[in-house]
Amino acid sequence: MNRADRVVMIKYRVAQTLAVVSGVFILTVLSVMTATFIGMRTVDPLDSALLSEFRLSAVGETADARLRSEYRSIDLLARRAHFSSLAVYRSGAVLLFCAGVVFILTFKYQAALRARRPDPGRFVGVADMGDPLALSRRTVAVFGLVLLVTAVGVFVVMTPAARDRIAAVRPEPDGGPAGTGQQDIWPGFRGPDGLGIAGDVDPPVQWDGALGKNVRWKVRVPLPGFSSAVVWNGRLFLTGGDAKVREVYCFGTDDGELLWRRAANGIPGSPAVAPEVADDTGHAAATPTTDGRRVYAVFATGDLTALDMHGNRVWARNLGVPRNPYGHASSLLVDDDRLYVQFDDNTGGRMLALNAATGETIWEQRRETLPSWASPIMVRSGGEMQLILNGNPHVVAYDAARGTELWRVDCLGGEVAPSPAWEDGLVFAGNEYVRLVAIAPGGEPRMVWEADHNLPEVSSPVAWRGLLFVATSYGIITCRDAKTGEVRWEQEYDEGFYSSPIVAAGRVYLMNRKGVTHVLRAAGTFELLSLSPLGEKADATPAFVGRRIYLRGEEYLYCLEGQ
Repeated sequence: MNRADRVVMIKYRVAQTLAVVSGVFILTVLSVMTATFIGMRTVDPLDSALLSEFRLSAVGETADARLRSEYRSIDLLARRAHFSSLAVYRSGAVLLFCAGVVFILTFKYQAALRARRPDPGRFVGVADMGDPLALSRRTVAVFGLVLLVTAVGVFVVMTPAARDRIAAVRPEPDGGPAGTGQQDIWPGFRGPDGLGIAGDVDPPVQWDGALGKNVRWKVRVPLPGFSSAVVWNGRLFLTGGDAKVREVYCFGTDDGELLWRRAANGIPGSPAVAPEVADDTGHAAATPTTDGRRVYAVFATGDLTALDMHGNRVWARNLGVPRNPYGHASSLLVDDDRLYVQFDDNTGGRMLALNAATGETIWEQRRETLPSWASPIMVRSGGEMQLILNGNPHVVAYDAARGTELWRVDCLGGEVAPSPAWEDGLVFAGNEYVRLVAIAPGGEPRMVWEADHNLPEVSSPVAWRGLLFVATSYGIITCRDAKTGEVRWEQEYDEGFYSSPIVAAGRVYLMNRKGVTHVLRAAGTFELLSLSPLGEKADATPAFVGRRIYLRGEEYLYCLEGQ
């Protein structure tokens, strides 16, 4: 055997080995995928009749907090099992395709090597393989059929209906933000439960919107608005509007592509002429919210709409035209199949819980309050989920399931725009020209401490690890001890703050009205890490997802991502 023959033999045996290995790998993956597919079609955790019955009893009017907590834990496990099966099937399809390509190429390569030799019998195990060209064609046909069946299976498993069933999966530690730890969602104003705390994220510390530094993409928003971005699994939602039209937008998070835009029109009860609004409130000031099945948005007209993730309207209703001096700005909150709306105006206040799937009212509480622009937060306190609202003159807590008022403290006044904060069993509420207070909630709530200087006017405070961070509209940032109210540090700047601070990765991100974000160490001593300009004015609050920040400016929407 000459040298050329030996080289061909070695190449042939390598190709043969690769074919055998890839073939065994394909059979293994096919076995796992078949078992997964059969399991998903026969015993889908999300289609469990027992789980459905448990849910009905856990969210009913007579359900106690412990039962609701147990249901959420079981539901979380069921959803994880469902999504894990989908991940196995999708990953298996990719692996099967790659291994199939390797298998086919190695066989074709073997056939080519054999065809080059005048005496194929020299190669052990080759003489009985038949016509290599015919074998290669049969191999291609067989594995083409396998890949086609796999593709059909992936399509069946991941139908739009299956994708749209993905719902919020949120751990709920007592006394903390229910969404901490999620990396692919930012469901509403100030993040999970409206508390201003980002979970497991790694956002950039510096950027420059004008120069493009750490800017992944930048796109113009069709219509103006002061609402902030919300994010769910690759989709970003935002609202915009003017006196003629109000719209909901859906952008792709990877490239900023506008996937769809839908007008909130043709809603029964909607006013023929939009109400007058202030320039710094506008027609789309309230931030939308999403639960991964639908996105919900409310506008200055009182029009409330729910759209599915593809932009199709699910339901819409008008809550009545808000009668207040500036325009409606209270953001929405969704949890446990209920959509919560704070609706305070000159006629008094209302707190509503709506069926998120239909828009029907589950419960409604009339509120003895004057107009406010604050948004509700949700916390676990005393073993139950509570909605906490700022207003004039009360800070009030409601049972989230039933709407029962749990406690109230008369401590605010004036035009209340900041939302409350929560940490370690204390509620923090404040408003310019009145006071800043810490409240110990319960059957007999009490004010633990109060302060009367450096008070928020628009920006909402945030509490984290024993510290409370407050920003004013005249440019002062204050860090207080959350337990005592003692000032740990103060820092004054020339420009004021409307955007609310967010704590992310041990840092405080706070943007002023010129669009410059102050990145501070979230600590009891002042440390400025960076000043990052957006390149335009901005008042919205940023959304934090993974390694990215999504920030709305006066004209553009930005995706910021570190290198």
